[in-house]
Amino acid sequence: MQLSEPINFYDLREQGVSAKSLKIAIVRTEFNNKLVNGLEWGAKKAFSMLDGDLENNCQIVTVPGAVEIPLVCQKIFQNESIDAIVAIGVVIRGDTNHFDYVCQMCSSGIMKVMLNQQKPISFGVLTTENFSQAEERCQENDVNKGIEAMLAAIKLCCLKK
Repeated sequence: MQLSEPINFYDLREQGVSAKSLKIAIVRTEFNNKLVNGLEWGAKKAFSMLDGDLENNCQIVTVPGAVEIPLVCQKIFQNESIDAIVAIGVVIRGDTNHFDYVCQMCSSGIMKVMLNQQKPISFGVLTTENFSQAEERCQENDVNKGIEAMLAAIKLCCLKK
């Protein structure tokens, strides 16, 4: 099954989508670390492919799990000169309702911070039914969901300008 079409970075640059002057933070979880590493790879790839300066303008912040993402996003916007945040993590459904609570708290919290701060937070937190679905979306290839999350953040920054 094809998840989505590969991103054509050349076309995006031709359309004026650029990360050249942007400062972006990636807030990532420790939980499901191996999978999240794949999402981080994708986010960094998209940032650099759209002329972002990974060394100087891309900050990585690690939090324990998805529930902690909103608080850290809020602190980053209050204390840093950041244009946007890409939130990445992986929440996989288990045998209890915990999945539902974690997903709700994470997504609602991120939305609240984004609206209160009036700055973009791209939701790259995967919420999957099983490990296979998560793994498929975190591979180091052109349909990695970290790429899409970073691209959404960059596009929102371009729209704000």
